[in-house]
Parts: sequence; C-alpha cells; structure tokens
Amino acid sequence: DIPAQMIDRLSAAHAKVVGYSVFFPDPDVNPVRPYIEQLPQLYSQLPASEQAQFSAFATVLKTTDSKFATDRRLAESVSAAGNVALPILFRVGQPVGEPDQAAPAGLRRNSSQSSSLSKITYASTSAQLDMPILDRLATAAASIVLVGPTVAGITNVFATPVTSINVEMMPAVLMNAHAVSSIFQEGFFVAPAWSSSVSALAFVLAACYVIFLLPRLGPGIGTATTIALLGILLTAHLMLMTRQLMWLQLMSAASMLVLGHLVLTTKRFLAAESGGNQSDLNSTESNRALGLALQVQGQPDMAFDKFKRCRLGAQSMDSFYNLALDFERRRLFKKAEAVFQYMSSYNPKFRDLEQRLARARAMADTVLIGGRQNTSTLKLGEGALQKPTLGRYQVENELGKGAMGVVYLGRDPKIGRVVAIKTVALSEAFDSDELDQVELRFFREAETAGRLNHPNIVTIFDAGEEHDLACIAI
Repeated sequence: DIPAQMIDRLSAAHAKVVGYSVFFPDPDVNPVRPYIEQLPQLYSQLPASEQAQFSAFATVLKTTDSKFATDRRLAESVSAAGNVALPILFRVGQPVGEPDQAAPAGLRRNSSQSSSLSKITYASTSAQLDMPILDRLATAAASIVLVGPTVAGITNVFATPVTSINVEMMPAVLMNAHAVSSIFQEGFFVAPAWSSSVSALAFVLAACYVIFLLPRLGPGIGTATTIALLGILLTAHLMLMTRQLMWLQLMSAASMLVLGHLVLTTKRFLAAESGGNQSDLNSTESNRALGLALQVQGQPDMAFDKFKRCRLGAQSMDSFYNLALDFERRRLFKKAEAVFQYMSSYNPKFRDLEQRLARARAMADTVLIGGRQNTSTLKLGEGALQKPTLGRYQVENELGKGAMGVVYLGRDPKIGRVVAIKTVALSEAFDSDELDQVELRFFREAETAGRLNHPNIVTIFDAGEEHDLACIAI
C-alpha cells in the first residue's frame, strides 16, 4: 500500500513524471485473500433488511478487501496519476524496423516531452519507508521523481569517475537521475553529422605529414613539429569537449602522429646504426691494412697502434698474433707481452695464446743483447719461442762477447747467407754527450770498410741500428 500512497501524494503535488524503478516480478499472493474475496459475495446474498443490520460489518469488509488487494490498489494509483514510468526489461541489440516510424505505444506511454521541468528528485526506498519521506516528496512540484532502491545487495551499483575508497559506488536510481538530468539540461556530448568527415580528414593530414614532410625534416625540427601538431590536436579535442560539448574523434590522427614519428625515428636509428657499423668496418679494414704496411716497414709499434683501432675479430686476432711474434723475433718481449695481453681480453683461448703470454712474461727480464753489463746468453732452446732478428737477419746463436758488445751467428732468411753480426750497445758504452759522435764515427768506419775488397779483409754486408744496438753484418 505504501507505493500506492507514494504515487498518490506525488500526483497530488503535481510532479511531472514519476519514474518507478522497483520491479514487481510476481503478483502479491496471500493465502487469506481468496476467503476475504468471498465475504463480499456472501454479504451481497443477504436480504436487504439484514444488510442494513450489518452495515458496519460491510464497511470493515470493504476496508479489509482494499488492504489485502495491494496489486489492485497500486494499479489504480498508477492509472489515476497518468505520469508514472514503470521499469522495462530490455536487451541492447540491433535496431529493428525503420527509424522514422513512431515509437511503440508502451514506450510512448512512458515518455515525457515537457520543457518546464526545473529539477530532478530521487527517493531511496527501504524496508521501512515512512510517511515523512512521502511528505517531503509531496513538495516536489514540476519535478521528475525517480523511485528506486539504494540498499547494497538489492540494486545494481556502478563505478563512476568519482568512485574511490571514501566514495561508494553509485546505485542505479542515482545514476539514472544524473543521466536524465543531463539529458534535459543538455549536459551531454554531441557528435555532429560532419564529425566522421573531419576525423577522416585529420587522419589523412597526419598520415601525409608522417609520410611526406617528416622524413624531410631534421630530428630536432621534426620532433618539435610533431609535438606541436600533437598539442594542437589534443587542445582542440579538449576545448570542443569542455566548451562546445562536441565529440570529435581526433585520437586516431594523434595516434598516427605518435606512431609514425616513432617508426621513422626507429628507422633512422637503425639506418644510422647500420651506417655506423659499415663505417666501423671500413675503418677497421683501413687501419688493419695500414698496420700491416707499417709492420712490413719495420715499425711494429706504430702497427700495434693501428691494430688497436680495429674491431677485435678473427682477422684482427691473426694480425695481433703475427705482430706479437714479430716482437718476439726482435727480442721485444715486453711489447710482445703487451700484445698477447691485449688479445687475451677478447679471447684468451686463441691458439696457444696462454703459453705465449706466459713465455713472454718469463723472457722479458731474462733475454738481453749487448751492453757492458751483459752476462746473459741468448736463450734459443725453446722451440716455440720465435728466434730474434737484427734487421733482416735471424739470430741463430751467440758466437762470443767482449767488453763492448756481443757477436751472434745470423742468417739471411731470404737468400740463406750465414753472417756474423757484431752488436755494440752504444747508449750503454758511451755517455750521452758523446753518443752522436760515436754513432757517426761507427757507421763511417763501417762504410769505409765496406768499400774494401780483399781476400784477407772481412766483407761487410750490412750495417745499421736497431733498438739501441749498432750492428754490423760481416
């Protein structure tokens, strides 16, 4: 009976529309009601004289019947009000029929086209809805009144942008109130008929910019231009939504700008990386060729510097390995050790690198040639150790030594000539202020002796200086 009273009072208050969202899925069933409905029939069968005697009983019987016939009472109130919109169950699907046809009669009965609605009020029903709430609703003139449950577990609740830990989710009746209010106050977004054309045009322009203009711009200018265009699209989208309540699909154009810029930037990076790799490869080959040329010219130190500018790989490891062997032949074990150490940082298992490195470390402080303080003999017994060279001659053995130098047995590997190589460590035998004059006199005497040709005079084949050693091949 309470819903009927609510509708009666709202109708009396001249509410424009009453939206009643409470469902009545089943009829009101009361086991006593069939017997109560038989009482009026039995009363009507009594004679008129007896009915007059029981007039008070007839009044109570009529009141009792109205109290138990709640469905009929609610239907009478809804019919009398004429402005009650009842809930309708429906499924969202594809429209059926022509859109220019009138709405079905059931929907037209629940429609309202009044433009004089000033406000929307919603009432929350509960298990004990009392009359003071109905009294407050009775003052809701010229309003849309929505009636529905808000108790958790009875109605559906929805998450909204304002939902948080401290703000509960919104019940269905309150969400409907906000939706209806937005409709009447035109607080909704409108997609104009030309919105799809504008969206497509913006997407095409963004694609043309990415395809044709962006590749011609530099990285800095291109990034700035893309950011500016993206800002224009986002600002236009936001301004149309907030100021004009207009919805234009500009995010597809913005996505094209962002994705196109990322793709082009990635392409440029990969191209630069590939070009850099090719440049590094060309530089590696150039440095390797120059290092080999310097090594052939007898400048292993400069060759090592060029080799170190090469990218370590199979070919460069071979070049380093041969250079280290060249240092061994020149008795420069410290430098050979440096080359082997550099190689071990890349691949310590390359060939016999570990054995070579250990041997170079051991020989660095034990093999000395020439000098007044030289008391060591050149160690050539280890087969894996490269024989030292003086100039183009390979040192085979030590023949003897004196106060100022050492004489070695050498061999020219090109023509197989056996020679005696006399070495003098001028830097150790003489003071620095005399060194230039001594070197000049030494090579002048070698030049003079080389011009002599007699069976009893030793022939001089070559003379030179290598690693602070003055050498004469005889």
